[in-house]
Amino acid sequence: GISRDLAHAGEVLSAAGLRHAELQFVWDKEVGDHGAAEVQRSQELKGRYGLTITCISRHVFAGLPVMLTEPGDGAYQRHLEGRAGCVRLARQLDCPLVRVMSFRKEMIIFGFDGAEQWVASDGSWGRLLTLFEPAVRLAEENDVTLVVETGNNGMINSGALGRRLIDDLGTRRLKILWDIPNTLYCAE
Repeated sequence: GISRDLAHAGEVLSAAGLRHAELQFVWDKEVGDHGAAEVQRSQELKGRYGLTITCISRHVFAGLPVMLTEPGDGAYQRHLEGRAGCVRLARQLDCPLVRVMSFRKEMIIFGFDGAEQWVASDGSWGRLLTLFEPAVRLAEENDVTLVVETGNNGMINSGALGRRLIDDLGTRRLKILWDIPNTLYCAE
């Protein structure tokens, strides 16, 4: 949040004695959309200011309706391409983490004793797992870790649901980026 100008952000961080930075927008582009020359410039500035890039953060999957999104959809594919660009950038900048979001929230995900037939968004959890699998596979193949932010407007809005997502996907390459205000808003 300091500046989209990475040189200026590096100067501010350096002056404050800080060395860790999360990148979301650099210059006029969202992370993952930069060409080779821009990545090279980012690497140079990272070295000049002694920065450690802690996370490549893009709103991958944010706002996509989980029940209306199919793996072949154009919007879903664009999000996957953006995520792939983020994974490449993370590797180029020696960054271990890539943030993703968790699709748009279905109000009631689970139910039992009849509630699953009347009020739950039947199948939304299974669909979430299906839509997350390609992202997890890419992270595993590229030795980076995905972090899913707990968002008050996303399917993962609590630590408990985050833990369940990790367990159900059976991966060590997915962690939770715990946004405390978001989870407080969702009564955690």
